[in-house]
Amino acid sequence: MREHAAHLHEALEHPAEGPPWPNTPEMLAWLHESTSFAFNGSSARIERAEAFAVLADIHRLARATPEFDTRTLARRDASLVGALVGAGRRDDARALLDLVLQPAFEGEPHVLARWHVEAAQIERQARRFEAAENELARAAELIGLPSSFDARWSDETRFFLSAGRTLLALQLGTPDLADPHLSAARAAAERLDDSALLLELNFLELSAANALLQPQRAIEVWDQFRERYAGRDFDAAKLARNQIRAAIGAVDLALIGHPAGARAEELLASAAATSGLSANEQATAHAWSATHALHEGRFEDAERGLAAARTALERAGSGAALAERREQLAGIAVRAARLSRAPREVLEERRRELESAFERSLSVWLELPPRAGGVGPLRYRERREVLAELMLSGIALHGEQAGLEAALDTLLRLQAAGSLARELGARTPTLLELRQRLFAEGRGALYFLPARTALHVLALDGGSLTHHEIQVPCVTLDATRLELNTAIGRVRAIESSAEWTRLEDVRARLSRYLFDESVLERISGWSRLEIVGIDSFGYVPIEYLLGRDARPLGRTHIVGYWPSFVVALWQSETGALPVAKPASELVTRFVVCTDPGARPTDGVEALEFGSSERERFLGAASATRVQLKCGAQATSAEWTAPEPELAYVHVLAHGRREPGSERSFRLLLYGGEELDLARLEELRYPPLAIVTACGAQAGSLRRGDDGRNRLTGALVRGGARASVASELDVDYDFALDFMGTFHDELFERGLSVGEALRAARERSDDGSSRGRLEPYLFHAVGLTDFALATPDTQAAGQRRARWIVLAAALGIALAGAWLVRRRR
Repeated sequence: MREHAAHLHEALEHPAEGPPWPNTPEMLAWLHESTSFAFNGSSARIERAEAFAVLADIHRLARATPEFDTRTLARRDASLVGALVGAGRRDDARALLDLVLQPAFEGEPHVLARWHVEAAQIERQARRFEAAENELARAAELIGLPSSFDARWSDETRFFLSAGRTLLALQLGTPDLADPHLSAARAAAERLDDSALLLELNFLELSAANALLQPQRAIEVWDQFRERYAGRDFDAAKLARNQIRAAIGAVDLALIGHPAGARAEELLASAAATSGLSANEQATAHAWSATHALHEGRFEDAERGLAAARTALERAGSGAALAERREQLAGIAVRAARLSRAPREVLEERRRELESAFERSLSVWLELPPRAGGVGPLRYRERREVLAELMLSGIALHGEQAGLEAALDTLLRLQAAGSLARELGARTPTLLELRQRLFAEGRGALYFLPARTALHVLALDGGSLTHHEIQVPCVTLDATRLELNTAIGRVRAIESSAEWTRLEDVRARLSRYLFDESVLERISGWSRLEIVGIDSFGYVPIEYLLGRDARPLGRTHIVGYWPSFVVALWQSETGALPVAKPASELVTRFVVCTDPGARPTDGVEALEFGSSERERFLGAASATRVQLKCGAQATSAEWTAPEPELAYVHVLAHGRREPGSERSFRLLLYGGEELDLARLEELRYPPLAIVTACGAQAGSLRRGDDGRNRLTGALVRGGARASVASELDVDYDFALDFMGTFHDELFERGLSVGEALRAARERSDDGSSRGRLEPYLFHAVGLTDFALATPDTQAAGQRRARWIVLAAALGIALAGAWLVRRRR
């Protein structure tokens, strides 16, 4: 082999002399096969680097041989790429794609697109998500080019592109983005009617159903697949992999007493017994079998499942996915010890193992580059289970307060590893720092952690940290959230009182799930309510949920949202706003787009903004403090022009969303100018930024700990310390009146942003159906606002407190002296 390699290099260096063997397709094919074998294996006959160089040379020589079809070699190397990926040699596989495979198919865009998809899969498995997205984008661009190539290849390429995008969406914790790509993959696979592709499609559909917390959908997908393709010959190991995904849905259904939950054990047992499964897949089956056994109180079966899963993982090697699996198993082991009331030393040992597994998986995460879209370690569903077990086992071993504080420390480390926090340079804070910096009197925060069997709520303010466990499974919680949001989407079409009643019923139900009596008691003394972690299971309009007196929380509390505790603290340290800024000092700039330059295909109408609309929108705001930019002035350059005293910018324009895009929002300005989130992040903002546009804050529901890192994330990066945006489509007529009321409260009464929003809600509720629409058509997304104390104001408060104490002590001393003197 080495001899042939040397001859080949010599021939390429001296092409005029010709190769030292017959330059025939047969000889090239033989040499290629031999080199590929050496490159794929660990043979000592030839170094991998040398084998790779030989492969590249073979392809170059083949391209110089007119009678040789270079695509034959390239297609053979496709299996070699897969083998390299399977062996964990992703960098080798990617290099092979770049230097050998793709050049062979220049001019054949549909085939070349397939290699870009392969490259994306390699990057995705290596957790290089940005690179994966770039490869998929290139593949999509190539597919759109005209080609006379076989239509089968076109459909196959479309399938793999859509499948790649689906997997990427699921892995990034944005499962709501998977459906559009899944539909495209389904259409292509059904046209091709290829068994391997249909099996892969079924895997995607099952994975999406579980990621969206729709276990019944997973069971239905599995049953329909088995019924439709009964008797068809499928790869047994891959079919068992899909069966595991269906069984995961059955385990979740068992938690809520659904009849299909009884199928979980049978599906898992038969899948685990299938030969050909990878070690990780076997471990997955046994792990879920242990989870199901724990739910049914079968502790011995759970221990057997754990032992089998660990045995399988011992053969699996290492890697990011395996680190997550080991962490999952460690969490199940702790839960088994806790629920079975195992001896204290057993629980302590297993908790140490869980902490060690958590540290390993976190270190893997920290090696990944931050993502502009913002994603954190909690996007992995089972990690929320791990966090819950760390907290509950800590309480069992060390008492409630010590256990809660340790769990909060872990949570803060996870949040500091999120993309937004890392990009901003935010550090991991301590509990004391949170209390000192973020929680003035009357202000508290709730962190929601939806685990599989219960919802855990951490309530934190300046005085105490408490834990509230609400016995509602995550599946039930998410289904109710989805039911409410679906009803909200139809709210403008509601005509009958019965429809309003149904909407109110689901609102009351979700209110009880998230705010039981213990939570309501905890927040009863707060005037400000900050929400953290709500996006772990999808957006919920907290302002609209009901409090103790059956009034919406948005009217009894100032409701705001923090992406995380870590980001909130970073904001307070890098540019906190004063407690109250006098209205006379506020200089504002409104940007009103009266002509978005709509094209006929846009379906966007020009906004009418005459004198009447101006008066309604501005309210009583003084013209001396308002710079109104309309028409040709309503451009990004005008609104971001330097203004020394500018403290407030308000944009009133059209917004547009692109389904299936992770960062989908676009702001439409005058003359057709469109600002996407990437461009909005490049702009600079004053301390307060408001965007009144349809769906300005809408976007993918990322299941992670960077929270609302869509438009508000862009505004934070641009310097805003408070923001207000709409999650839903905005009714233009209503928005003019509502924002006019808000401006009155902010400017004339000098209220904080949160107080002004709460007051505007109160004033806009006239009891009519129009008043009922208010919580849906406009509500706040507050990161921080004018109620946040700065170090100066905190120090002043501490000085006042010391003077009060000294004055009281002096008063007591004088009174005591007077009494003594009087007795004499």
